[in-house]
Amino acid sequence: MKRILGVVGMVGLTLITASAAWAQSPAAGGGIRFSRLLEGVVSTAIYSFLGIVLAIVGFKLFDAAIPFSLEREICEKNNIAVAILAAAMILGICLIVGFVVIAPS
Repeated sequence: MKRILGVVGMVGLTLITASAAWAQSPAAGGGIRFSRLLEGVVSTAIYSFLGIVLAIVGFKLFDAAIPFSLEREICEKNNIAVAILAAAMILGICLIVGFVVIAPS
């Protein structure tokens, strides 16, 4: 199920990138610039992979910084409060990574 959601997410990001490239078509003659589309798809894939890796690294660092194991509490003990804490932490890291990626250079 997780693999399917990941694939659906990547396809969705690719479609968003493709529609953005289509919207930036040249004024004379219309059509799509395939070089911009390819550039958008490649950059989307790279930044998606980078964001996922950084979210995992952030989770592991947070897990190492607290006095108990998040994975054990969530998986073995079914502690919902710790699961909510972990979800909030991952969302926070993902927001930070996302803002860094889209920030003007």
